[in-house]
Amino acid sequence: MSALVSQTRAGFAVLLFVSGCADVRDEPVDQSDWWGAGEDAWVEESIDFTDADYAIPAGGTGGIGDFSDSVYPVGTWDRSDSENLWSIKYAPGEDFSADCGGLEDDALPHELEGIVTLHPAWYIKSYGCAPEPDRSYPPDSEEKYYSSYFIEDSTGGLFVLFDSRVAPFTVGDKVRLKVRAVRSNHWDDGGSYIGSQDMIYAHDILSVERDASAVHYTDVDGDLTIDHINRVVRVTGAIVEIDESFNNYTVETASGGRVAYSLGLDLGRRPSAKAELGDVVTATGPVLLSYDIFTISIAQVGQLDIASAN
Repeated sequence: MSALVSQTRAGFAVLLFVSGCADVRDEPVDQSDWWGAGEDAWVEESIDFTDADYAIPAGGTGGIGDFSDSVYPVGTWDRSDSENLWSIKYAPGEDFSADCGGLEDDALPHELEGIVTLHPAWYIKSYGCAPEPDRSYPPDSEEKYYSSYFIEDSTGGLFVLFDSRVAPFTVGDKVRLKVRAVRSNHWDDGGSYIGSQDMIYAHDILSVERDASAVHYTDVDGDLTIDHINRVVRVTGAIVEIDESFNNYTVETASGGRVAYSLGLDLGRRPSAKAELGDVVTATGPVLLSYDIFTISIAQVGQLDIASAN
């Protein structure tokens, strides 16, 4: 009986195999009518901007502005003062290298709240913590951060050095940070001081509140200055210069002022963010001072409105 069952199963398997082979197609199925033609569309990454100021900090409490006044600038812009040129200011007990300057400050650590004004995807290369033995300019070490961002409240703004594979929050979220170390990048033009880019160097993320606020901006019509650093501004004008090596675009405003905006490392690879000479662009974002140029930082297409000249 068992042999009969075995033979029956074998015969059934052969039948299935033959049936399967008989259904083999010589050519692939035409799939052209499976889907519609579709249409091209750019990713929008919409951002809620407003000219209304932030509701933080609450009355009677110190904000980013007060904190900045107490700890910045760090070091000096004078290249002849090599002991302080690359200083990092940190909380007592933090184990930073002696090459970092050795500036302990009782104002640190400090907890800050702010609205995120740039998606954490900004690449920046900053001078490192181990300059050349003679501390000459420029130093031979660099630190690279791929996820830096800005925060802001009604009293001021700050740039936050950060490096993460995954963004833990985005624009419009409110974050609470424990600031453990700060530093300043100083810039001059032929010995004439331009300004300092104040930054949070080391921090812990304590809490995140999603979609806490629209992003406040102010309109600018003239050149950017030190007063705009770390604050969100909006400019409208025609593209008059493009520096593709740094993804920098310069617009000329109605009053004749020239303002540069810069595309982030990832955004610079996307065609939807690429303006051409003559295009009229509205760019909104926080201002960064880097390589002695004030630029509006653009990390998402939602920060741009491009009207093609063609």
